[in-house]
Amino acid sequence: MENSIIRENALGSLQELLDYWFVKYNPFYFFSALCILSGVFLVSRELNQLNWTAGKLVLAATVQVYEFFLIFACALLFRKLGQHRAAVILGLLEVLFLFDCTCETELLMSLGQVGVLLTIIWASLIVVKITLLAWAFQLKLTQEFFIAPLLAAIGLVLIPVLLEKGFLDKQSTHLLATWALAGLIAIVVSKRSSVICNIELDNWGSLVLKRSITATWAIWLTICSMHLLSYLIIYNINLSIAHFTPFILLWLLVSQEEELIWVSSVVVILVSLNHLAMFAPTLLVISLVLLWKGKILNCPRLWVGALLVVYYALYRENQEFWLLPKFTFYLNLVTGCILLLMTYRLRLILAGLIGAMLVLWPISYYGKTMSLFHLGVLLLITGFLSLIVGVGFNWKQSTITRRE
Repeated sequence: MENSIIRENALGSLQELLDYWFVKYNPFYFFSALCILSGVFLVSRELNQLNWTAGKLVLAATVQVYEFFLIFACALLFRKLGQHRAAVILGLLEVLFLFDCTCETELLMSLGQVGVLLTIIWASLIVVKITLLAWAFQLKLTQEFFIAPLLAAIGLVLIPVLLEKGFLDKQSTHLLATWALAGLIAIVVSKRSSVICNIELDNWGSLVLKRSITATWAIWLTICSMHLLSYLIIYNINLSIAHFTPFILLWLLVSQEEELIWVSSVVVILVSLNHLAMFAPTLLVISLVLLWKGKILNCPRLWVGALLVVYYALYRENQEFWLLPKFTFYLNLVTGCILLLMTYRLRLILAGLIGAMLVLWPISYYGKTMSLFHLGVLLLITGFLSLIVGVGFNWKQSTITRRE
């Protein structure tokens, strides 16, 4: 009798275990995806050796068909059978395949113009697949869920073309691609778009939806990063410190404390020195971020930093590439005058000291070669400017007194 009870309990536990794994976490789905990934890897390896164009096309089409099978299986499980957990698992598997985790786009790009056309079609299908996934799970998505993936897909198509055509050197082209990926991340993070489900969800369902959306963005970021890394190998490009610049800049973008913003800016500038061709554009982006952060945090000191970053970018660009005569002289004068104006308007003493130094340094340098006549003219002009500034200061003070 006792043996019979023990046997029944064991069978019951086994039944619960099977129900747990095969109903809640169906291993067949993961096994299916693993088989597809392994099969694509092995077949594409053989196709590269055989150089069989038709075979490459069939393999790429097979992966696309499998993706549509995943999407419609999600719809069947979620909308018809009410198997929400299993549907979510399949949905995340489709998210994994969406940005070509099999790297078939790289394979198609080797087919010339036909390959380029097919990869463009692949990029267009991404929007279709996202739309179908939203329909399958009865979700209402914001524009970012379509625009960001589409731009990323277009980038994955264009990057190999740009690397092949050689409009820029390969290192700079790959760095621009890295910047583009970081820009898309910044857009997604800044928007923080929410997803609405058309069916009523309990607390657990809402938590699963939130986690699934976070996992979706994380998976897409991982796959896009994998493609960028694969381009390093395919096109024999060295991974430099400058590749990490845009991601450090993301930290600057999300920082809310002034000290962290200054530290992040200095780190980005130092890291950017590793690739001089992209140095000036990087510093211009930093200046824009500092301007924006200064406005958001109401911190005018960051505006001074933005101006100095632009100054340094132009100075280095002239030193390395332009070699324009007297460029530094005029750059110092213009930057110094802007800083002095900012001092007058914003009461920033440090900006005034830096501005005065920038103005006086080139004047003192060129003053050594001035004749007494030119020095006299300069003093006359300075006298008039000083008078105008003094009157303007008293005018403003009288205006403030009348208001009080």
